[in-house]
Amino acid sequence: MTMRAVPAAAIIRARLTLLQFALEKHGWIAVLIGYAAITLFGAGGGDAYNFYVRPHWSGATAPAWVFLFTAPATPLGWPLRWTALVIVSVLGAVWARRATGDQRWWIPVLSHSFVVNIWLGQIEVVALIGVGLAWLVMNRRIHPAWLGIAMLGLLAKVQVGAGLALLFTFWIWREQGVRPLIIGAAAAMGVIGLTLLIYPGWPIDYLAAIQTLAPQDQIWNGAIFPYGLLLVPIAFYPGDVGKLRRARMVACI
Repeated sequence: MTMRAVPAAAIIRARLTLLQFALEKHGWIAVLIGYAAITLFGAGGGDAYNFYVRPHWSGATAPAWVFLFTAPATPLGWPLRWTALVIVSVLGAVWARRATGDQRWWIPVLSHSFVVNIWLGQIEVVALIGVGLAWLVMNRRIHPAWLGIAMLGLLAKVQVGAGLALLFTFWIWREQGVRPLIIGAAAAMGVIGLTLLIYPGWPIDYLAAIQTLAPQDQIWNGAIFPYGLLLVPIAFYPGDVGKLRRARMVACI
C-alpha cells in the first residue's frame, strides 16, 4: 500500500495555522520579554522610580493600598524594580483581558497607551486587575469578597477607574442584590484597615498630596477638564450594546 504525498500547500497551511495558534495563545510571552529587556537598557520608568515602586511616604499621590502591591519590589534595586512592574503589567493586562472572555491579548498589550504607560512606569495595571476581578464577581465565578479588592484597584487612580467602579457596583446590585456589595465592602475595609496599621495617617497625607497636582492648571491634562464632561452622555447611550462594550464606553470618558 502506497502513501499519497501531502501537497506542499497543505503543509504550509498547517504550519501557518499552528503558528497562528501559538501567537494567539502565547505570543504575549515574547512581547513581555521584549518589554522587560527595554527596562534594562532604556532610560524610562521615571514615575515608577519617583512615585510608585518605592516605600510609601507622606507625599505619595497614590492611596496607601497601592504600595502593598508595589513596595515589595523595592529591594530589587533599579532598574529591576521597573522591570518587575513591567512584567506584572503585561501579566495583569493579559489576565484581565482573558478574565472578560476575550483572548485577544494584543489589543491592550500592543496599544500605544499601554506602551506609554509602561515606559513611564505608571500603575494602570492595578485598575486593569480590578476590572478582571469585578468582571469575575459579576459573573459569579469568584467569591464576592474579591469585589472589594477590585474596587480598591479601580480607585487606585480615581480618574481612571471611578466610572467603572460605579458601573460594576450597579450591575452587581441589580443582578445579585446587596449582599455581594456588603461582603466586598468588608474586604475593602479590611485592606484599608491594614494600611492604616502600616501607614498611620496616610489618608490626610494623601489628600494633601493630590491637592498639589492641580491637573486643571496643566494644558496637557489628558482629561481636558472640563470639556471632557461633554462626552459623559456617551456612557448612557440607551441601546443594548452589551456589558463589555458599555464598560469600554465608560472607561473612555
